[in-house]
Amino acid sequence: GFVDGGAAPDQPPDDSGARRERPTAGFDAKAYQASLDPAQPALKDCGIQEQTIRAFDGGYCSRGLNRGRLVLPIHDGGGNVLAFMGLALKGEQPDILFPKAFEPPSFFNLHRVGKGSLCLVQTPQDVLRAWNANLTDVICPLGPLTPNVIDSLAAFMRERQCEALEFY
Repeated sequence: GFVDGGAAPDQPPDDSGARRERPTAGFDAKAYQASLDPAQPALKDCGIQEQTIRAFDGGYCSRGLNRGRLVLPIHDGGGNVLAFMGLALKGEQPDILFPKAFEPPSFFNLHRVGKGSLCLVQTPQDVLRAWNANLTDVICPLGPLTPNVIDSLAAFMRERQCEALEFY
């Protein structure tokens, strides 16, 4: 059966009258995304082209938890934004910052994968660099490659008809 692709029941139908006092009441992913700057000069030295950062709906974050980082959205398999991650630009630790209490999916960029060969790289930055080189079916792990994660990747590859996994 098909799953209803409508709005989640916990999302307010209309926020035009929403109060601004409590930012924790609901995170506005679109507004956050709009605040990111893909053309920020601080990103010029990260080795990723501005148009690639734009293609991934990311950018430089100038305030909050991810201040001073390249921020990218994390999607579910259907392409819906789950959260945002902040990537270190100058060796900050941790390399990847996730929102508090967020459990990232096993892999970054699965929602863009088509059939054919699937490329596995080490970091989200490597995914973007591969995209710069016109490699589009590229993913990276967002956590340890446990046997269960490898099993889920194999199932995903069968589902998407990816016949080979290549490492870059």
